[in-house]
Amino acid sequence: MDAARNTRKALHGDTIVARRVAVVESDVDLARRATTDLESSGFVVGEVLSTQRDGLGMDFAAYDAILVARDLRDGSGIVVLEAAVELSATPVVVSMDGADMATIIDTMRAGAADVVSRDAPGLSSLPRVVGRAIEAAGRERERANRAAAARRAEHLSSLSALSSGLCHEFNNPLASIIGFAELHLKGIEDDPTACMIAILESARRLKEVVRAFTAFATGGSPPGERVDVLAAVRAGLSDCRPEIDRLAVAVSYQEPQECRPAACESSGLAQSIGQVLRNACQAMDAAPVRALRIDVEELPEHIRLTFEDTGPGVSEAMRERIFDPFFTTRDPGEGMGMGLAVCHRYLARHGGRIWCEAGRDGGAAFVLEIPVYDVALHSRRDEPHAAGIARPVPIP
Repeated sequence: MDAARNTRKALHGDTIVARRVAVVESDVDLARRATTDLESSGFVVGEVLSTQRDGLGMDFAAYDAILVARDLRDGSGIVVLEAAVELSATPVVVSMDGADMATIIDTMRAGAADVVSRDAPGLSSLPRVVGRAIEAAGRERERANRAAAARRAEHLSSLSALSSGLCHEFNNPLASIIGFAELHLKGIEDDPTACMIAILESARRLKEVVRAFTAFATGGSPPGERVDVLAAVRAGLSDCRPEIDRLAVAVSYQEPQECRPAACESSGLAQSIGQVLRNACQAMDAAPVRALRIDVEELPEHIRLTFEDTGPGVSEAMRERIFDPFFTTRDPGEGMGMGLAVCHRYLARHGGRIWCEAGRDGGAAFVLEIPVYDVALHSRRDEPHAAGIARPVPIP
């Protein structure tokens, strides 16, 4: 078998399978010539159709390539081309009569793999053009398959990490419950009440794991509520006040006089802010200087909140993982690693985002962006926004 023929056949085990081609051409002589040239080069011409209607009725995916004339007696071959591109991955070569460059460009933009002239020189190159189109389509399928395999592997890896973390968080409280229950049943423990208290604490720990995992999975309530961002910041500070006082963290925050409302869910935003504040305080536990700076910035479509601490900071490699479920840098038993994952999920569900970057004083800066409440979108009348002068506000 010659080299040209080899390039147009695929080897599957011990069987050589010829490439199948369909021809849609109204001119009988040209259709016969195209069929002869293709079959002499090792292709199998499965169908020879003559109208746009017949072309639209074929099974595009049954062929390795399709040759269609741009002009058919009952319509345009471009309609057949567009249908083939939409319904299959089969490459389509379009034949045309001495078209200008603009027509060729339009044809390629419509999805043609290549074009050939309907004259004798053009038809003589047809096997080479069709073979090249099939090979290019094959490479594209391989690339798409590799990309899909990589995505599947990434998803499986994430699922594995998530399952491992979830099992770990369940295992410790369950072991405690089983252990204390066995002590109680065997009468080894002198204080049955202590056993019950330990079991209750472990059960509550499991309940908290379920709550955090559920929050991560659902992302909170649907977006749309009109939320006072400044009130959410105050609520987050109030929630974190015991940690701030314990570590004597110096908080620098000047609340704007007014701020446009955000479109999200109020309790979820306050909890997310509180989580970021707690993380910042925990990061500064061993820091010689404990200071936390909070900034509120209004952007055209978002409200940006920045929380900057003076802790050890977060390495660039670590910034890509800190929002993964069950990822934590703390000692075992000191955290589930779900807090920032829940924040990330919550903000993403409401059209916002959160990320970590280097702080100005060597610490970490966590940035939250929440969409501004759109009055027209939510069909509500918003209060006019008036930019005010920043004024200091005491920490609750």
